[in-house]
Amino acid sequence: MKTAQLQNFKITLDRGGSKKYTKVSYPIRYGIFSEIEYSDFYFQFNRKGEIKYITGKGSEWPHPAEWLKRTTGNDWVYYSTGSYYNGVVDLFGEYYLPCPAYPTNSLFKENPFARQVVTKAMEEFAQMGSCLLGRAEKMSSSEDKDLKEFLTRVGRNSTDQLRKNADRFHRILQARISVLPPDCRHVDYDVMPLMVNDGCLYNCSFCEVKTGLDLKSRTREEISDQLLALKKFFGADLPNYNSVYLGQHDALGAHPEDIIFAAEQAYRLLDIGKSYMEGPRLFLFGSAGSFLDKEEDFWANIDSLPFYTYVNIGLESFDDETLQYIKKPVGSAVMKQAFKRMHLINKIYQNIEVTANILIGEDLPASHIQSVGTHIDETVKKAAGKGCIYISPLKGSKDSKKLLDQFRSIKQKSRIQTFLYLIQRL
Repeated sequence: MKTAQLQNFKITLDRGGSKKYTKVSYPIRYGIFSEIEYSDFYFQFNRKGEIKYITGKGSEWPHPAEWLKRTTGNDWVYYSTGSYYNGVVDLFGEYYLPCPAYPTNSLFKENPFARQVVTKAMEEFAQMGSCLLGRAEKMSSSEDKDLKEFLTRVGRNSTDQLRKNADRFHRILQARISVLPPDCRHVDYDVMPLMVNDGCLYNCSFCEVKTGLDLKSRTREEISDQLLALKKFFGADLPNYNSVYLGQHDALGAHPEDIIFAAEQAYRLLDIGKSYMEGPRLFLFGSAGSFLDKEEDFWANIDSLPFYTYVNIGLESFDDETLQYIKKPVGSAVMKQAFKRMHLINKIYQNIEVTANILIGEDLPASHIQSVGTHIDETVKKAAGKGCIYISPLKGSKDSKKLLDQFRSIKQKSRIQTFLYLIQRL
């Protein structure tokens, strides 16, 4: 770690953050990053010189423990302590409420991007790049080489260049990831995505993130080419990642051997074994049908991967009337069977954790909430050590109080962890 004072800029290079993702009620940074303290803010950069975090240090900043984060897809997300609400950790399983700059399914209407000091922070970043680049160009060959290279990287990663970087990222994937599995919260959504298929098995009418495409798998050659392009894209920042998201909406619908191939190749080609971060994770979505189709040998192979794997299943409801209302082309018997199978796999396999999504909505049939509570109670006889139920508000629902009441009625009776699902994209 090096520090330098350059006019009004205090610069720290290669600061080592935490190597393990953890759940704490104070700000924590992961991986290796560099920092510039300037004006009333701390600007923190990844190893490619791209801005990743901004934190305010002045009295105008909303809360000293809150910050801005920029994602690989070039979205800004504000991490709020949720001081306006009670029990953020009880609602989301985390100590912070992520507030994306884009519309999402949150029941809470906090908009930190409307605050003048947050706008100022982003404007300060936008303006500082050219200044730093100019300073780097004036540095002689005898001055600090590492500092000059850092200033050059930061200066070149202007707001316009960051948009271009994100466009390149999405071209590699040949997709825009409209939603990440909710389990990605365990690694602060810092995942490297690998598309193994496109479309969805069901394309349910209620879904606000569907592509509308039929399920189609990508070839192994396409998967390998994508991984090589991703390795080049993440470049110097690759050691700061140890988790992979297999996409997109029903990766579990791909051929079993292709899923294993993709996971193994990702671990090898993305050098995950050499990551600064500890505890590799693998994330994927699955439909009830694709989940039930997988045989025991598939799960044994997943369990033996060098990842701890999270599989998130869209169940939505255990009530036939509700499933018909949301035009889900599957009956309650399938959903109940999938939930039972989820509970069993979580018991059997050490390195696999299956979670489920359940809907809430002000216009859903009254039998829905009752069926959810009843079936969880019948299936989970004692507190579950693994697994989680994520409760997602139905698109178009506006009565936040009613939806929170529905959420709490499920959570209070559940012997399995139950949290609100907050849609985040990449």
